[in-house]
Amino acid sequence: MFKIEHLTFRYSNQVIWRDYSSQLLGNSYLYGPNGCGKTTLLKLLSSVLMPQDGTILWNDSPSYRASSLLNTKLLYDDIPLDKQLRWICSLARQDYNWLLSRGEGLALEPLLPLTPQEMSQGMRQWATLAFVCVMPADVYLLDEPLVGLDACRCRQFHDYLKTRISQGDSFIITGHDANGMSEFPELKSVEFQRGTS
Repeated sequence: MFKIEHLTFRYSNQVIWRDYSSQLLGNSYLYGPNGCGKTTLLKLLSSVLMPQDGTILWNDSPSYRASSLLNTKLLYDDIPLDKQLRWICSLARQDYNWLLSRGEGLALEPLLPLTPQEMSQGMRQWATLAFVCVMPADVYLLDEPLVGLDACRCRQFHDYLKTRISQGDSFIITGHDANGMSEFPELKSVEFQRGTS
């Protein structure tokens, strides 16, 4: 569980969060309109951004590993997915087969020999989502992970998510409206509105 205390963050003169305090359970679905601060909050939780004030703890610790899908480019265009995963394994000191087992249910095998530039847009989105989900982490932060995926891939990810949650993994996922809860019934719904801060 994230414990957020007196969080303040601004971009230049625009305050996004002011003295915001909350507890955010793992396995939550955050929804609300564009501009209400969902993505910024995920970036703060993943330490991509640092708050001007306040503290963020995961299970009462300021030190935690977050694997994040935040609409940023994660994969190198000209290196096969297989080599990128092996490189991550060496950095994280994890066994490659262990990492692939984390991706069971994501049908990664056909993508492994391909470079992202050889993939379609949907395949790249799927490969990036899979890349984030197989990383060793305490919590997985996914900003609108189903955007750009076809119905078959969305169902595949839902099944994968249920399995990972049943294994004790924690996910926080964002979306735009409450209808997304039907896509993620295993997640607790948290509504954000403009001015939540």
